[in-house]
Amino acid sequence: MPEASPRLLRANELLLECVARGISPSTLVVAAFDAIYLCCIESTSECLGREEDVLHPDPEVLLSAKERLGVSSKEVTLALQLMQLSFYAFSHELCCLPADAVALARKV
Repeated sequence: MPEASPRLLRANELLLECVARGISPSTLVVAAFDAIYLCCIESTSECLGREEDVLHPDPEVLLSAKERLGVSSKEVTLALQLMQLSFYAFSHELCCLPADAVALARKV
């Protein structure tokens, strides 16, 4: 079995954090998005592996990973909403239940 990349290992760590007790709903949603985004970056050939790829998320990474990761348009829309919440704070309210964000992260 090939060794997992650092991105996929970190995504797995984030998913484990999502099940930790005492984590706030907003922190849980951000951790779930981070896991989703890391998996999307890993699946795209456009990624050059730079630190800024994670610090400055690109919606195109989520859109281009859709088919490779087998997610629906509705799930991509949710991931884009999570990105806005996580990095751009366009909304002060959660865009979904934390459990929905975690479920999507597990799927990806």
